[in-house]
Amino acid sequence: MAQPKITEDQLDGVIKEGKHTIWVPGHAMFPNTANSPDFEPAVDVGGLTDFDVWEFDDTVDQFLRFFIQMPASWDGGNLVVQYVWEIDSASGAVVWRTGCSSATNGEDFSTLSYTSLTSTTSGADKINISGESTITPSGSPSGEHLMFFEMGRHATSGSDTIASKAVLVGMKIHYTVDEGNDD
Repeated sequence: MAQPKITEDQLDGVIKEGKHTIWVPGHAMFPNTANSPDFEPAVDVGGLTDFDVWEFDDTVDQFLRFFIQMPASWDGGNLVVQYVWEIDSASGAVVWRTGCSSATNGEDFSTLSYTSLTSTTSGADKINISGESTITPSGSPSGEHLMFFEMGRHATSGSDTIASKAVLVGMKIHYTVDEGNDD
């Protein structure tokens, strides 16, 4: 028997199952206590002005941190990250690295599990959107858990070939919803 089609009106107030995205702008991140990048307010990025960005050196690994409380409808599975960045160099690659841990009421954050991604530049002074990199959060991830992220440039990797600062605009975090609402 065929399933009846659901109209948009019937979905009012219901979250569609499947892949969703959280945008984390650079200015929502805070520096690691050691090896943090330089914060630059109101920088020209991709032909527009007034972006608050982080500039990552090309000679040392530098990291930022941020927290997100996941929606109740999240399935607790893997997350997928993408980086939005700019560079002054016309060619080469930057290696981005992200770690993630999950905790809820009464729990501590466990050791971070990391993923790395090599992203090739699309040209000098242009917006670059990396490919996707999958990360399995450590801890016991579930809907409504607080997620701790540490992300940065892995400049000491042999695959990071750009000898100039990489400018982070923000990150996209993709997650899967398996429930129709956050009740």
